[in-house]
Amino acid sequence: MKLLGLWVCACLLAISPADAQTAELARKSQQAHELMAAGKVEQALAIYRELVQASPNNPGLQLDLGMALHMAGRDLEAILPLQTAVHAQPDLFPANLFLAAAYMGIGAPEKAIPPLTKAAELQPQNPDLQQELAAALLSLNRFKEAAEHYQKLTELVPQNPRAWAGLCQCYGALSQEESEKLGRMAKDSGYWFALMAEARVESQQFKSAFYLCRQALERTPDLRGVHTELAEIYRQTGHSDWAATEQEKEKNLPAPDCTAKKAECDFFTGHYADAIAAAGSHDTPEALYWRTQAYNALANNAYAKLQHLPPSVESHELTAMLRRSQWRYREEVDEWRQALKLAPNDPEIETQLSVALIQIGDHEAARTILQALEQRYPDSPIINYLLGDTLFKLQKPTQGIPYLEKAVQRDPHLLAAQSSLARAYVQVGEGPKAIPHLEAALPIDEDGSLHYQLARAYTANGQPQLAQKVLKEYQDIQKAKGAGLQDVEKEVPITAPSD
Repeated sequence: MKLLGLWVCACLLAISPADAQTAELARKSQQAHELMAAGKVEQALAIYRELVQASPNNPGLQLDLGMALHMAGRDLEAILPLQTAVHAQPDLFPANLFLAAAYMGIGAPEKAIPPLTKAAELQPQNPDLQQELAAALLSLNRFKEAAEHYQKLTELVPQNPRAWAGLCQCYGALSQEESEKLGRMAKDSGYWFALMAEARVESQQFKSAFYLCRQALERTPDLRGVHTELAEIYRQTGHSDWAATEQEKEKNLPAPDCTAKKAECDFFTGHYADAIAAAGSHDTPEALYWRTQAYNALANNAYAKLQHLPPSVESHELTAMLRRSQWRYREEVDEWRQALKLAPNDPEIETQLSVALIQIGDHEAARTILQALEQRYPDSPIINYLLGDTLFKLQKPTQGIPYLEKAVQRDPHLLAAQSSLARAYVQVGEGPKAIPHLEAALPIDEDGSLHYQLARAYTANGQPQLAQKVLKEYQDIQKAKGAGLQDVEKEVPITAPSD
């Protein structure tokens, strides 16, 4: 958390005479504060501990100690005195603030939420608090709550790109959640086909989008918006006359009954929050569809606001992730490069740029970035994995293996690294070494290839029964994949509008 601006006010409150039981306590408290300001942390902490021991029921002194420990980077130790201060004086703003910061410092954002929420209640017009609270909620996938605070932040600081980017992320995630529910519940419905068609249009996969639109109309002929998607497909593929036909069909659809279909009416009149409310908490295909659409529209509105601000790291980051979701990786690379110009040496941006470069097959460029990152962050599991995997893809498995081994050691739950390490071992002829990593990576084996390699490794290692079992699982995956080829993947010729 960024607390430098808030720290000054907090310290002044904590060392005020009203908090000190005696003039001597006040003098020592001031002395400790001066030592902290001079960077003499251990000397200051010795005085704070002495003061707390002398007056353990003084919330201001507990606050002093907790703040000092936090500022010294000792967040785990800071929690107890800060909890004591908050318990004694729940409305003590700096105690709540620094307790939240300490929890964030130990990687426990869920525990930071209550004190951070309290701090934001005590200073509701403080944009820094709204931003920190929103970001913490977003990190926990509590998207609705995060959206409320990002919305508040857009009202407090309309020109803040983080506010609009965060709001866009929240609404986009909520839309995705509703879409996934619809896919699980009614994958053969016109509503689901319509959503998938829109996604294919955005990623410029027009033949599959055309098929999906036709499927949606077969199932739900009066679903508004589908003819508009067909018109866009025709325009993008050079059939403007057919596009006009589809637009006319959209125009001639019967008006919905706004009593029975309030969510649909609210959506098409631009009242997206009302559409979400009208859909309620029902999980019918129709309700899920309109909640998906309404959240997506709110995300698009936030994104449009962000794009109207001066160029920012946030605008390029968000556009890059959008291009990734649309499989438009070359455009994604351009966006990460623009972001990097505004934030040179940002490790997260550099990492994401390397991932995008890998997607377009520019492994040499990715390797250059990742080698520099590994020098700066030698213990990062992700960076070691990406570098090792890139070397493997460059046909340099022997060079990649040490990095992949390090990634797995640092984070055994990084299954992509387990998979890549196993493949590298197989390629260099060390099949027995690959076995435990293949076994670990099986949960992410979507096409059965890891099962197949594991079966071969078991056979080579003299374990025929295990090999037979895993080979059977591989065959089952292949059968399921062939039989269950998703309709969403189908492509058909784009033909004239049907009557």
